Amino acid sequence: QFFFHQVSRNDVEPTLTNLKKITKFKGQGGLEIPYISTNALPPFEFWKETDPYTVQNPEKLVETIDNVIGEYDFIGVAERMDDSLITLSFLLNLTLDEIYFSNARVSGSYDYISSKKKCILIKKAKLTPGMKEYFDSDDWKASMAGDFILYNAAVARLDYTIDTVVGREAFEERLKEFKKLSKSINDQCEPVCANVCEMFTRGKSNCNQAKKCVNMWKNRKEIIRKT
Repeated sequence: QFFFHQVSRNDVEPTLTNLKKITKFKGQGGLEIPYISTNALPPFEFWKETDPYTVQNPEKLVETIDNVIGEYDFIGVAERMDDSLITLSFLLNLTLDEIYFSNARVSGSYDYISSKKKCILIKKAKLTPGMKEYFDSDDWKASMAGDFILYNAAVARLDYTIDTVVGREAFEERLKEFKKLSKSINDQCEPVCANVCEMFTRGKSNCNQAKKCVNMWKNRKEIIRKT
């Protein structure tokens, strides 16, 4: 988030000082918990600036995370996107073309900012020694304790769903098929769609290329059928 939205898109200097400004905590257990919770969380319930190395009310924090988990029928894990989508396909009876996705914004590629009418390079997240030290500090771990617990709970719940609801063997079989089909679609689409940024910036000369890219996405079912 910091390197994409701030460093790449807004030309913010990638310093520890600027990182701390963006990740300023309100003591709600982390950054994700208040974001996904359907209930308002009081500020500084689980962490305080005056006592930065201590998790406040740890039992209540665990209870809050249990409630957050219980608010959702399914929580995907970004670092295991394929696993999450395959599991969701079983739960919702979705076909593979309905869960296919393409990484449009990755480091080293370009993004088009319509408000500024320009392309920007998506810079790779490169942590400074100060950032690494900060992420390893006790105050960071205390302020983010809830998010760490939430992440581990989401991963455990995903694996539990795979093993007890979906079935590991059926999951692995569909995952293998999904990876094969994704590669087939990407191999055909990427040469056409790779320079999307140029399609916006070079005017009418690339309109046909843009339309072809969109049509290939719409026709992904046909690509899958032929694979």
